Amino acid sequence: ASDCTVYEEVSKPFAALYELRAKMRALEHDIETLAKEGRDTDRLLKEYDTLTEKSYRDGAFDFEYKIEWVLRGLQIREEDWNRQVSTFSGGEKNRIALARELVKSPDILLLDEPENHLDFEGMEWLEDFIRSYEKTIVIISHNRYLLDMAVNKIWSLEQGEIREYSG
Repeated sequence: ASDCTVYEEVSKPFAALYELRAKMRALEHDIETLAKEGRDTDRLLKEYDTLTEKSYRDGAFDFEYKIEWVLRGLQIREEDWNRQVSTFSGGEKNRIALARELVKSPDILLLDEPENHLDFEGMEWLEDFIRSYEKTIVIISHNRYLLDMAVNKIWSLEQGEIREYSG
């Protein structure tokens, strides 16, 4: 029941990058001010250089593209990005939550029936996303088509036994 907009909600994993960019803007202002006054800027330039390296390493210049790519992929319309999450239906909120988790790119992504509430285009996009994900994904799903299209190993738990299948 978030009071955030869709875009703000999906952007939450990048709060540190927003802060990093704000620090860089503040340093730019301070450097400009000191330079105009003819004062030494070496210390601030070194700090700015360190923050620039960190921002490249952490993806501070491309995370917004990733957010938009995921939102579009999950068929969340651009005109809805500024709506409050609390105004959406339960299924739409699930897609927003899925988008927020996908943009994080964790080492292990756990998805429970991720295809619920997705239309055909959203399902195709999710399949492609899963196939191209370079880290580990564990999916709990009864959707055999999704599993056939997107995974390379299946563990089936039946009556207390786990069986492994190549997918």
